[in-house]
Amino acid sequence: MPIIGLGTFQIKDPESMKNVLTTAIDVGYKHIDTAFTYSNENLIGAILKEMFNKGEIKREDLFIVSKLPLNGMKPDAVEYFCNLSLTALQLDYVDLYLLHFPVPSKRSDKDKEVFLIKDGVFVPDNINLMDTWKAMESLVEKGLTKSIGLSNCNSKQIQRIYDSAKIKPTVLQVKYLFSWSFPSK
Repeated sequence: MPIIGLGTFQIKDPESMKNVLTTAIDVGYKHIDTAFTYSNENLIGAILKEMFNKGEIKREDLFIVSKLPLNGMKPDAVEYFCNLSLTALQLDYVDLYLLHFPVPSKRSDKDKEVFLIKDGVFVPDNINLMDTWKAMESLVEKGLTKSIGLSNCNSKQIQRIYDSAKIKPTVLQVKYLFSWSFPSK
């Protein structure tokens, strides 16, 4: 897995996405980080398909990451949401599929509504994180992803999954900004 990747959060304009993605790949980026929640996987998929068809890059030369949304954490919804991402990305598999946030949301009747809000308040769902993880393990077994990991989890959540998992998390993604300052010791 390349250690530096292109984050695609908040890039919704097709022309901007094409410029950013093609430039990144042209200068050597191989790792593309996206998520169902970003609502732009269809743009990424169309651009990558065009680049694959033109021979500008091969699928196997890229490391593509997507993420399970909050409203997809019921075990019977995990594969469904992974397939939505694969369809949008026009891929047979992703290299890494992450549990985006360990905070399940109740599902509405709209898949794109990843945070169910009622009366201005987030509506959580009571889902055992280990049950979600087991469903993610089945994605590896079915070849929909090569590996699975966690994003935005605390140390207790990570340890609980690690201790019980048949397939251990291969990645623990955490947010870090270079602008954050930390006191020196």
